[in-house]
Amino acid sequence: MNVGNGNRPRYRVSPDDFEDFLRRREVQPPPPMQRRRRRRQPPEGGPLDPELGKKLVKEGKAELVMGKYYRVWDGMILFY
Repeated sequence: MNVGNGNRPRYRVSPDDFEDFLRRREVQPPPPMQRRRRRRQPPEGGPLDPELGKKLVKEGKAELVMGKYYRVWDGMILFY
């Protein structure tokens, strides 16, 4: 409510409205951070034993490249 005498406006605010104003202006803490999932580690790469390689090819977990078997992980052939 304006209670000024004409020179400058002066306002009178009820205590309840002032408390509500302050409550709305409070700084809120940020939401808690979510933990990141650990990245899966790729299986060991490099040429595989031929018997193991044949078995993994059937499961879609290995590929035959130039006569040697290599593991497949997330669609990538692991040559290391």
